[in-house]
Amino acid sequence: MKKLIIDRQTWLRGDKTSCLLNNNKHRCCLGFLAQQCGIKDKYIQNIGSLCEVIEEEKINIFNIIDLQFLIDMSGKGTYNSTDAYHLMEINDIPINVEMELQPGIVIRSELEREEFLKRKFAEYNIDVEFIN
Repeated sequence: MKKLIIDRQTWLRGDKTSCLLNNNKHRCCLGFLAQQCGIKDKYIQNIGSLCEVIEEEKINIFNIIDLQFLIDMSGKGTYNSTDAYHLMEINDIPINVEMELQPGIVIRSELEREEFLKRKFAEYNIDVEFIN
């Protein structure tokens, strides 16, 4: 199982305007994953999703096996997968707001957000550890 480490001090979460890496060097959960898979910060700064990294920066993340589950190429382009959207929603939804993609689910605390992310990443053999 691959280990994903998310540092709470620089974790960008609970903000619908989130991105992989912002100007303050805070990153969402997928920003941490991209970094730990070797994608340089210059390619993910102020970018909303890994799908956009492919489109705007012309990076071939398909060579990075740990990121392939986040991309859907079943249509005429490159899109975020359903699971990528779910991870982004879990990461970005404010506390006590019902999720749009997963109706009926409300994250009530940061600890609960962490547990949701751990379960979702575990489906892809990624063990999440939160530090600090």
